[in-house]
Amino acid sequence: MRFTCAQKQLLKEADEDFRTRERASYSGGVEEKAKVIAHKLRTGELKQNNIATAATLGDEASKLLGLKEPKLNKISIYYYINSALDVSGLAYNETADFAIDIAERALPFFEARFPSDDRLRVAIDAARSGDANRAMTIADAAFYVAAWAGVRGLARRGARGRHAAAAAEAVVFAADAAARAASGLPSTIIIAGAAARAATRAGVPEEWVINRLIQYLLGEVR
Repeated sequence: MRFTCAQKQLLKEADEDFRTRERASYSGGVEEKAKVIAHKLRTGELKQNNIATAATLGDEASKLLGLKEPKLNKISIYYYINSALDVSGLAYNETADFAIDIAERALPFFEARFPSDDRLRVAIDAARSGDANRAMTIADAAFYVAAWAGVRGLARRGARGRHAAAAAEAVVFAADAAARAASGLPSTIIIAGAAARAATRAGVPEEWVINRLIQYLLGEVR
């Protein structure tokens, strides 16, 4: 399709206006963010299911669009995240990336107990690079060490060990999610939920996990 000079100018101004609103949305303006989301919905950059799910999870800008919000299972963070991923239609590779992000957020709880053990960071890097099987092998080994630390003794190290074990478990699940996503398996969703549960047991706030998922749903992860 060919455009006249006037049409090209209008398109340019509309695009500039959209980018301005997009930048404003990230600075905290709820109404401006809602306009950006609406624009992305019209252009196909975002799916309606993703926006509706983000609204159910608590995103105020998404709520302003007035879409029918899905019902989510709130029994636990595991079921909450699973049901959100299931109805949203987030791509499996993005689901795996989300699991890796929350597992990485849990790493400090492992490193507080094992400051010289970098295996989980190596596992995270391997998962991000696409070598999920190597990531699982490394994370598994670290998990067993941390799990043993969590159950032995009654000293204050015991609690730190349990948190470390949960963090390692989150990385194991994240690597598993990456492997399943690479094979196009629907079970990627279940494993991502397990990673979220393990990360929160390690000490990652549930609110952080939910907000990170909202960012993925709205295409805000760069």
